[in-house]
Amino acid sequence: AKLSANLSGMIAVGLLLIISPYHFFFERLALSDSISTVAVTGAIYFAFRLKYRVNKWDAMIVGVLLFAAVGAKTGTLPYLGIPIAAGVALRPRERRIMENVRWVVLALGMGLGLLLIMIIAVRLRGLDFIGNSLSLAASNRAALNLSDMFSPSRLLTNISYTLDLWFGYFQLPGIVFALIGIAWILAARKGYFLLLFAPVLALWLGIPQENRYWIVPTALMLVCGGLGIVAAFKWARPYWRGFLAIFLGFVFLGAFINFTVSRAGAPFQPLVLPRTARDVGQYT
Repeated sequence: AKLSANLSGMIAVGLLLIISPYHFFFERLALSDSISTVAVTGAIYFAFRLKYRVNKWDAMIVGVLLFAAVGAKTGTLPYLGIPIAAGVALRPRERRIMENVRWVVLALGMGLGLLLIMIIAVRLRGLDFIGNSLSLAASNRAALNLSDMFSPSRLLTNISYTLDLWFGYFQLPGIVFALIGIAWILAARKGYFLLLFAPVLALWLGIPQENRYWIVPTALMLVCGGLGIVAAFKWARPYWRGFLAIFLGFVFLGAFINFTVSRAGAPFQPLVLPRTARDVGQYT
């Protein structure tokens, strides 16, 4: 956030993530999703530095972080595309294409190379965590046909689960921030951030649908929302900024109330937060 919009962007994004009921809940559970999210978001940051410099250490760190993410949770496999997204979208005009290509190859080589070593080591012990996970995601371990994976009705149902997640945890203020984030991506033509949402398609196509799978996309949406707020103040004419400040002030107040009042009686108990019906049944 600071690289993209300086200190003001970092503060706006930080506030949104702090008052996010979704992340407050899932980051306090003993799940591999939180571990993998730290690694993925770290990779996103170091890959974004390609916008300003071509550095082999950045590429190697991205590869190591992506390996750590997949090692913690195989559901993050689609995020191996982060170096490709950076290589495609983060190239100043004066930079040669081959510089980005070499950076992408180094990042992917590091990540995939470490992953291959891990797969071989696990296979020598008679285990196959990659195949097992892909079988679950694609066919629920052969319980469904592969054609079911691309069923339009099932895809629409999975999208509805996502909307239910967003409404259930963030209420109306979260919808406003999401719309601001989408508007910022499209208006400012932020290709890198747009490409980072490509793994969402894999999530929607997957057979198992769990709200915890959405930690990374939800964090990205809040990051884009915070950066969009900063951009809105920069783009707005001076006489509109006052109205914008009042409007966003009420939205932030609503988000703050949604986050704090619901857990006032037990500040360190995530189970008191409002959740979707699916998560109430699963985690209570």
